[in-house]
Amino acid sequence: MLLKVGELARRSGITVRTLHYYDSIGLLVPSARSDAGYRLYNRADITRLHHIQALRRMGVSLAEVGAIL
Repeated sequence: MLLKVGELARRSGITVRTLHYYDSIGLLVPSARSDAGYRLYNRADITRLHHIQALRRMGVSLAEVGAIL
């Protein structure tokens, strides 16, 4: 199962802009790109996003999240 960035944003409750930012800082890099250049996320990426969200809810900074993961 591969999700485009918009679908992942909708399902996870975060914005597309946040996902793009996570990609730009190397925190959550999509596993693939479509022929049209869309970011595509697989199950492992989605699991990583869940970990990021859990750590952020606990007040962990993005820099610390990157070091933990």
